[in-house]
Amino acid sequence: MTVASLEPQRWHSKAANVNVVPVSADYQSHPKGDLYEHFQLPRVAAESGSDLFWGCAFAVPWAPMKIPKIVTIHDVTMFTYGACYPAGFRHYMRWVVRLSVNASQAIHVPSENTRCELTRLFPHAADRIFVVPEAASSWFQPEAEGLPDAAKSLKGGWLLAPSLDDPRKNVSALVNVWRKIAPQDWTLVLAGGRVKRETSPNMGVLQLGRVTLREMRALYSGAEAFVFPSLHEGFGLPVLEAMACGCPVVASRGGALPEVGGDAARYLDFSNGDEVDEWLRKMISSETPRSQPHGPSLERAASFSWKKSAQMFLDAARELITVKT
Repeated sequence: MTVASLEPQRWHSKAANVNVVPVSADYQSHPKGDLYEHFQLPRVAAESGSDLFWGCAFAVPWAPMKIPKIVTIHDVTMFTYGACYPAGFRHYMRWVVRLSVNASQAIHVPSENTRCELTRLFPHAADRIFVVPEAASSWFQPEAEGLPDAAKSLKGGWLLAPSLDDPRKNVSALVNVWRKIAPQDWTLVLAGGRVKRETSPNMGVLQLGRVTLREMRALYSGAEAFVFPSLHEGFGLPVLEAMACGCPVVASRGGALPEVGGDAARYLDFSNGDEVDEWLRKMISSETPRSQPHGPSLERAASFSWKKSAQMFLDAARELITVKT
């Protein structure tokens, strides 16, 4: 099988028996990257003798091609939680997904939840949708070294959550209850986003902004719990990353999160401030802080494997190629 890939360094091509053809493009730029994808990549695929075109992030060339196309739809929040996006981007992504679904011979999604939602939106495409789950990178494992300096100086326990940047992550619901409780010697650490990194907590909340992978692994490993109050997730990879680092997870029931966290996670209704308040007070009053990796989290993360998922995807791709030839 020959694949034209934007990021060939991510392929273990020998193990997968795949010939990888590198392609250079700033595919995240708009509209330059979009024009390249629709007008240049089909030509590159044809000249390289590619057997399949895989659009790994919501889009494929919409014009007919001589080879089959698979598009990966990671979630459908542009339809179901559109208010969380700027209006122009929301309408653009809805247009992209509609056209890409119609132009693809197969549609990959990361969860059963996303499969069901996509089927409701595009019932005519139901028989072309297949599920292959994601998994945490092997990089994520219990490792305390690498904490950001601001986190090293924290006294007492701390919880970890995403940044406030993305309204869909719903972290403001957690922060509001946290600041109401104002626990002594506890800190809520927010990681990610574009905010400037703080050097000390403000009202019990420390915003770290963008962090490195090494820092993220240490944060997962050292937190008493990773809290993920997201309104909706097509999969919820941060849940598995935290679990792979031995961190207990407390999440919402948004989208695929129960499917990913299984029985190893605890679930809260983050729209119910009293329920969140009660859990937080129990957490901070505990006299037995976590000193070892959380066993159920490690077991749950280990049940997902990129090797297994890659083989599932390749099997689906090869079947599609065989049918088309």
